[in-house]
Order: sequence, then structure tokens, then C-alpha cells
Amino acid sequence: MTLRQLIALVFAATALLWGGWAWTIWTVDPTATNWIGFVLFYLIFFLATVGTLSILGISIRHKREPDALVYHIVSVAFRQSFLLAGFAMVLLILQGQRWLRFWAVLIGFVAVVAIEAFIARRDVQARTRQTSKNREPLPSVSSYTTSVHQPVFTKKDII
Repeated sequence: MTLRQLIALVFAATALLWGGWAWTIWTVDPTATNWIGFVLFYLIFFLATVGTLSILGISIRHKREPDALVYHIVSVAFRQSFLLAGFAMVLLILQGQRWLRFWAVLIGFVAVVAIEAFIARRDVQARTRQTSKNREPLPSVSSYTTSVHQPVFTKKDII
């Protein structure tokens, strides 16, 4: 699957999810619904937000780093979109319960930034270890000097 096909698929699914979320808002009465109505509302909102943020993240990263691996661009964009969509969903749930306060937003934001920093640091360390394992050791300086300045002959060459 190419990057263009992935973006088209995510875009189509996201458009359907935003339509489903709008349908949920207009048809589900929050005072008369059971827990299934609320689960649908928050789940569809979460998935639609993930799709929107991932499309934005992929397009921004692809423009900023055109030579980066597509796998790396997509994985980072989806990871960050899941974190931000989860943060937005938690804020929406807190607002629905009338528990949303400034300190709750601040704590949630710090938690999301800390989680992303931890995961990004772990990924960088893993990539560094992987590239150092794939490298061949460089020859020592003494091997260059012996081969250049002191030719080595076998017994057959001398006789």
C-alpha cells in the first residue's frame, strides 16, 4: 500500500466517522439514552479525531521530511494522533460530567507530553542500537599501515 492509498483510505474512513458522529449528535437524546449511546458518541468521536489528526500529521511530516521512511512518518503520526485524540476525548468526558477545570487540562496536557517524550526517546534509542548493530567495524589504523608500507610475502614469492 502506498502512502497516497493510505491517506485516501484514512480520509474516506474519517469522513464516514464524522458523518456518523454528526448523526449520533442529532439522533441520540443524552437525557433518554443508556450507556450504549454514550459509548457510541465517544468512540466515534475518538476514531474520527484519530483519523483527522493522523492525516494532518502524515502530511506535515511528509512535507517537512521528504526523505524520511514512510513507515516512520506513519507510525509517529498515528501514535501522536492516538494520544491527542485520547486527550480530547477525556476532556470531552470531563466536560460532560461538569468536572473540567483548568488544572485537569494542565495535568492531562503534561501527561500526554510526558508519554510522547518517553516513547520518542525509546524509539530513538532503539533505532540507534539497530544501526550500530548493522555497521561493520572499521579496520584499525595498524592494518592500513602494515598493508601499505610493509608488503607481506609468502614463501612462494620469496623463492
